[in-house]
Amino acid sequence: MVKCQNTTKKGRKLEDEVADIYRQLDGVKSVIQNTSIMGIQVDVYVEIETQDGVSSRYAIDAKNFDCSVNSDHVRKCINDFTVLRNGNKIDHGLVVSATDFTKDSHAAARETAGVTLMEIISNLLKALTISNLLQKFLSSLI
Repeated sequence: MVKCQNTTKKGRKLEDEVADIYRQLDGVKSVIQNTSIMGIQVDVYVEIETQDGVSSRYAIDAKNFDCSVNSDHVRKCINDFTVLRNGNKIDHGLVVSATDFTKDSHAAARETAGVTLMEIISNLLKALTISNLLQKFLSSLI
């Protein structure tokens, strides 16, 4: 099995990009990067309020690997998100990847309420579509 390569620098770059996109969206009250909630490291924490006053809190884990994100990584995120949801600290968890996810990763996320996987495969497409993808995702929750 090939081991995925990731560096803190690569991971931080994707975190910065995701946080910057959220900062540009309407209704965003707060964007906090690289924070600890209940002892769990969260890459990006976002609070959004809709026009009708409904607030939602998101924990986002950014995966900037050079291979598919496997189910072990996704299951760890699911476990962390579940703890945060049960502690009433978030409403939804989002795993963002610069590559794709394995079939097992998708299956694990489908079995868990309140967890979404998002793939951002091409850097060129990323600039054009991440905002649209996030906006579409947020619209589907309202």
